[in-house]
Amino acid sequence: MKDPVIDFVLEEPVERVESFAEALEQGRIVIESTDARLKREFVHGPNSLTRMVAVLKSWREQGGSADLLARTIRGQLEVRRAVEDRGPKCELVWSGETLGGKGVRSTGSVVKEMLGHARRSVLVVSYSIWLGSGPAADVIVQLAGLSSAGVDITFILDRRYQDGWNVTQLKSAWPSGHRRPSIWSWQHESDSMAKLHAKVIVVDRRDVLITSANLTSHGIDKNLELGLRVLGQPAEDAAYHFERLIQDGEFDKIEW
Repeated sequence: MKDPVIDFVLEEPVERVESFAEALEQGRIVIESTDARLKREFVHGPNSLTRMVAVLKSWREQGGSADLLARTIRGQLEVRRAVEDRGPKCELVWSGETLGGKGVRSTGSVVKEMLGHARRSVLVVSYSIWLGSGPAADVIVQLAGLSSAGVDITFILDRRYQDGWNVTQLKSAWPSGHRRPSIWSWQHESDSMAKLHAKVIVVDRRDVLITSANLTSHGIDKNLELGLRVLGQPAEDAAYHFERLIQDGEFDKIEW
């Protein structure tokens, strides 16, 4: 069973965790604070409010004080910082033919490994999605299983690609009976040539793959593609960047 305090400290940007602890210390929020009060007090991203409410509810049920909660949060934050201060770990990731070089692994195996470690959230950003029955379809099946297990899955896609093909593909390929992901899309309103061209996977805000490979079977397996997997603070920064873009209204929510 997840601890709401640990989940909050691990999942939220450091700045938000610090501001939450500070608000508790200064009495701007209390253990009994409502959702509406939290909304007024904090700039929050996807699921942030839910996590804050869970923290206060858990602490209220335990009969703990606001000061003790603030100290607990700061203690957990110090542990997080100590781990992150060890520095990011990086490795090259390649699609297509390799020569078995040291430190170079295939995109497919790395994505499968990353998703195998997911416990809280997965963000997928892609310009193009073509699924079929190959490795890209296997990724969707793995993501659907994670979603039904309680992992939050978010897609950010280029809206103009093939006249909305990405969203159509994802909706049709998502296995029935599984919790659906959140889907956001982007297009430049005044420049028809501008694209959401990033290809990124972020797992639990701690593990990020930035790659030239789209979420297609050729991108994952056949094309010559190169990427960099990073464990550490850059993953947090990538997740926070996209989170702020969602919050600022840069992307449009796609309804199922």
